Order: sequence, then C-alpha cells, then structure tokens
Amino acid sequence: VGKVTWNGASVGEATVTYTPQVSSLIKICLANSFMVICTFGLAHPWCVVRLLRYKMSCLSVASPTGVQSFVGTRREEVQSLGDQAAEVLDMDLDFGF
Repeated sequence: VGKVTWNGASVGEATVTYTPQVSSLIKICLANSFMVICTFGLAHPWCVVRLLRYKMSCLSVASPTGVQSFVGTRREEVQSLGDQAAEVLDMDLDFGF
C-alpha cells in the first residue's frame, strides 16, 4: 500500500520514491510478532516504532533544484502566515473594571 501511495507523489518539483524490500518487511513483522507474543503485548509500541523507522528509511525525496531551496520557500510562506495570524490574534481585551 505504501509503495502505491508514495511512488509518483510530488510536491512542486520534488518527487517522492518509496523502495522497501519485501524480505526485510517480512523479517521485521515476524520478529515483531514474536516479541509481542513473548512480552504479552508490552513490546507493541516498540514494534510499531521499529516498523515505522524501517518504512521511513525507505522513503526519499528528490528535487532538481535541491531540497533546501524547496524547504526555504515553504518556510517563508509559513512565516508570513504566522505573522498575519499573530496580528489578527493581537486583540486588546478590556472588561472595564
């Protein structure tokens, strides 16, 4: 499911690729199942993090202009939105006591 979701996804000029190995996923799932059974479910959070860490290591982003230029333009947009929100929320509340 992740491969179908992530491969071919793009944000601006940046493209995302997801390349997990089926054998590695099977090994992780089997080991995680064994750990959950042996610890009566106490290792479940650790197993979830372990699987997600592997999945994120298989995810990569490529951009012809460089990822830093893409991140820089997005940060400027977020900063200007934050400035506008701060101005809107900067109201003086006076109850007249």
